[in-house]
Amino acid sequence: MGFFNFALPFILFSYSSRNLDSSIVAILDGTVPMFEVLILIFFLKRFVDKNAIWGVFFGIVGIIVTSYGTSEVDVTLSQIFSAFLILKATCSYAGTYLYIKTKCKNIEPLVLAAGSVIFSAILLSPSLFFADLSVINFKVAISLLGLGLFCTGIAYIFYFQLMLDEGPRTAVSLVLLIPVFGTILGTIFLGETVTISKIIGCVTILVSLKFILNLSHQNFFKSKNAPAV
Repeated sequence: MGFFNFALPFILFSYSSRNLDSSIVAILDGTVPMFEVLILIFFLKRFVDKNAIWGVFFGIVGIIVTSYGTSEVDVTLSQIFSAFLILKATCSYAGTYLYIKTKCKNIEPLVLAAGSVIFSAILLSPSLFFADLSVINFKVAISLLGLGLFCTGIAYIFYFQLMLDEGPRTAVSLVLLIPVFGTILGTIFLGETVTISKIIGCVTILVSLKFILNLSHQNFFKSKNAPAV
């Protein structure tokens, strides 16, 4: 969990965010449920209903639209490669969530969060010998502290608790918020441009999640033990 849910995705996201708008990263981050379905089908050999298949289709369309329309100018190879790395990270997340569902039901959320973060920190610690620490000033340090403490440490305690209490369907449905808020916050605080491709990609991926999670007014909170798809 430390490697596949923290160390590997964080490296991939950090690299990719240098080449892509934050809204693009957020939209692609919303593909986690799609990869859960694909892992269930091709690796775990589980049966999924037709809604999940439609969800995967719309998710792929959303990825293509988003990845090949990252800006108003020609898309660079580094942008395409960065989008691919984001998808690798979300695939890693999806596999980890399925593992948590099946193997970690009796582990306290605080233990899951703390153990995973500490182990990933140990894995990444050799990178300190190659990092340019001179670029870290007070503002950067506060930003890193906020990112690590609030957006990772505390957030994952709540996330694991939600997953254990309400089931993976409810917890994974939180990714519905990522593309929307990522696009909004990127526009407000970073001055990023809202393009047609971003809007179409965001809407298409949200539609895919509707099918994959089988979301409706009647069944959203139907069962705490609802299956992942």
